[in-house]
Amino acid sequence: MEKVRIITLGGLDETYKNMTLIEVNNEIYVIECGIKFPDKTKPGVDYIAPRYDYLLENKDRVRGYFLTHGHDSILGALPYIYQKVPAPIYCTKTTQLFFVGFCVHNHIDPALYNIIVVEPSDDVVIGNRKISLFGTACNFTESFGVSISTEQGNVVYISNFVVHNDYDKGFIHDTA
Repeated sequence: MEKVRIITLGGLDETYKNMTLIEVNNEIYVIECGIKFPDKTKPGVDYIAPRYDYLLENKDRVRGYFLTHGHDSILGALPYIYQKVPAPIYCTKTTQLFFVGFCVHNHIDPALYNIIVVEPSDDVVIGNRKISLFGTACNFTESFGVSISTEQGNVVYISNFVVHNDYDKGFIHDTA
């Protein structure tokens, strides 16, 4: 039986700095890799990134990064962590544009990264593992969730999403 572990390095019980690892046996899949902006008590600090010692210690096991959408809280730490822990980056075209913009803003060459553009409904196969992406209702276009297949069932990750408690029928396209 496969051993499955879910490790949250950031974003849990806080806003921003999202980073979750899904570990299946000897494979690590990183979902989101974000930053947090400092408050006024941290002058001179531009960004706060999650502690990623575990990734450094296990960098040969990292199979890929999945950026569910293009907010800095989702992708902002990746340009810095990737330099020490490289692996393919899976994201949509829109998220890629925001990632490249973040890199350029911070004087980092975006050509250094292995980016694989996906659609929010794609299936990705890494080794023998099937990873299914699915569209989510987020305030960022082309956002997606991630479902990683294991022998024990799927591990499903959903990032930011919008629940519409006061659904507005004005969003429905009436063809009648």
